[in-house]
Amino acid sequence: MPSVGALVFLSLLVLLAFLLPRGQCQFPMECLNAQLNSVRTECCPLEVPTDSATKCGGSGKGVCVDLDMKVYSQQFNRRKSSACEPNDPRIGWPYSFGIRRYCKCTKAWDGPGCTDCAEGYRKNEKGNCVARSGTHAIVRRNALGMTDAEWITFWNVINQAKMTPSNYLVYKGTATTTEDTNPRLTGTVSFVKPVTVYNLIVWMHYYATKGNKSNKLVQCDFAHEQSGFLTWHRAWLLFVERELRKLSAAPDNFAIPYWDWTDTSTVNQLFNNGAQSRMGRSFIANNGDKSAKTPDPSFNAIVNFKSSQWQTVCTDNKDAGPRIASECDPSKPEVGSYITRCLGCRKDLLDSRALPTAAEQNRTIDCVKWLDSDPWDKTSKGTDSFRNSLEGWVNTTTLDKPGNAKYHEFHNRVHIYMGGTMADVSPAPNDPIFLLHHANVDRIFEIWLKKTKKTKFIPDSSKKVHPGHAKNDWIVPIIPFVTHEDIFKTASALGYAYDNTTVPSAAIHLTFPSLTQTFIVAVVAVIVQSFA
Repeated sequence: MPSVGALVFLSLLVLLAFLLPRGQCQFPMECLNAQLNSVRTECCPLEVPTDSATKCGGSGKGVCVDLDMKVYSQQFNRRKSSACEPNDPRIGWPYSFGIRRYCKCTKAWDGPGCTDCAEGYRKNEKGNCVARSGTHAIVRRNALGMTDAEWITFWNVINQAKMTPSNYLVYKGTATTTEDTNPRLTGTVSFVKPVTVYNLIVWMHYYATKGNKSNKLVQCDFAHEQSGFLTWHRAWLLFVERELRKLSAAPDNFAIPYWDWTDTSTVNQLFNNGAQSRMGRSFIANNGDKSAKTPDPSFNAIVNFKSSQWQTVCTDNKDAGPRIASECDPSKPEVGSYITRCLGCRKDLLDSRALPTAAEQNRTIDCVKWLDSDPWDKTSKGTDSFRNSLEGWVNTTTLDKPGNAKYHEFHNRVHIYMGGTMADVSPAPNDPIFLLHHANVDRIFEIWLKKTKKTKFIPDSSKKVHPGHAKNDWIVPIIPFVTHEDIFKTASALGYAYDNTTVPSAAIHLTFPSLTQTFIVAVVAVIVQSFA
């Protein structure tokens, strides 16, 4: 029989196993060692494996540079102001995964090794990246204006992405240190493979959004409810679009369309038009959650997909409320778990407005002058936080009050309206409508950027902002590495455009009276009353 001391020691080992945070992230194969079981300290691939002169693409494409450890130290020092566990490796992204050097690409080049063309560029017949123009320009278009042929092209790319292995493997390790001098994952290391392009896309959103391991009700989100919401999703969409474009038969013309949900006519055309529905049927399960499944034999859009191809990943959470805290294996679709939708079914969370209106959109664009404001989260005042207003945590009628505790607003409301897969935020990209929804959020962000002419991301690292959301923080888990400041630019500066970014002419102007104006109104009221 084991001694009391031995039992205590074994108990501590078991407890330690549960307390040590698990590290998980995706890396391109070029950044792994030859055995594919470790991340290289120097993530600077050679375009030609035997030629060191081709590191980071070679001359004119990119250079191998050091990661700035000060950025990690700043995030490490801010971790106490967040709800994240101290050892959460996302706080140290990408330092905690052992990377110390990376490829910094020149303007025309992109990718982990600077061998892809950046958004806004394409390869000519000589293999050089040249600026796109004319018919080669990347323009995200209104989904309502797409032809049948364009929809078929789009769906074929999505279908290919669901089946095609990506160039990324998901790395798993155990974080055993909280030291800010040399953060690194150690212990058990393994790689998940193969991960398809579309499942990788879903997994990246899930990974940035999942909650704490010890308490999934505690918010630890690197993509939502904080200052980086808009720039995180803009960077993610650029990554997604680049990966999907590689699978397109017509890469020069491929771009993610957007769903302008303020146009009520779009619902019937995108979802309720039978076999001709552009985004598949509106009702794929017999209720809004995923507890009772009656899946269609096919994902019935303008192009049919077998449901076996559209089994989802990372949907271990059965509720739209708590964040997912567990790790998932994106290489293993969940058998019997399908895309579900139930438009407008969540009456407990929706009021009569259903989808956001044009008036709400215009009011937010017209009246909010700042990207964000203290305390840099979902309680930020709407009149001072465009990010919080557009994300949906602010009353869209007054802008100066928190959102209704019962109803979700703006971006959030679209997720709730769609129900099913979309209402479960972490793995929501399993439903391709997520891409169109966030392309429209990004379009509204673009309209606001052009109108306000803001050029600087706020807040910086001196503020008590959640790790991963300050302007110089690396966006988790995007590779090539970019910061929020890198992405806080107009779409044209990043190499793409929208077919409509006109500032709404019918914008509703809200005015908030000054003390002087209030005093004058009060005096006039007294005078009028005296003559009554």
